[in-house]
Amino acid sequence: HLVMRVGKVARKYLQNWFLFDLLVVMPEWIALVMYNQNDVAETVTALRLLKVVRLMRLMRLVKLKRLVGDLLISKIHSDAALNRIRLALTMCGIMICLHVIACFWFLVGDTEDGWARNMNVKSLGIEQTYLISLHWALSLIQGTSWDEVGGFTVAERVYIIFTLPL
Repeated sequence: HLVMRVGKVARKYLQNWFLFDLLVVMPEWIALVMYNQNDVAETVTALRLLKVVRLMRLMRLVKLKRLVGDLLISKIHSDAALNRIRLALTMCGIMICLHVIACFWFLVGDTEDGWARNMNVKSLGIEQTYLISLHWALSLIQGTSWDEVGGFTVAERVYIIFTLPL
């Protein structure tokens, strides 16, 4: 049914999509505020790269989750099996988030003064570089910090600030 009451619509939006939309729009706002500062030019470039997050909006994983959930619930009648499936799906979602955070972390750090060049990780190969980025993302999600990797540039610090609440 269609809900037309502004309060209910606003409450539902704040509970569901507000945080995601805020994370999508915030880099643009920061880029606009910092645009006139010459020493922050690399930050603006890095923040514009975060526009890729908008592509995630198109996927609408929530709808996919509902569809998969409806299919699973109708076919499986064991609570234990459903709990295992939910746990596996949650773990997959966490791994996808870690992967995205790690890839963007390398992208932000692959600048002249960034962590990737300071640690000379490109000489290690793509696998080692990915594992270092993934390790950093995992430490960020856990609430610990890995000071040797990152936080050297303004773009890296801004990225850390925006991914920390996740």
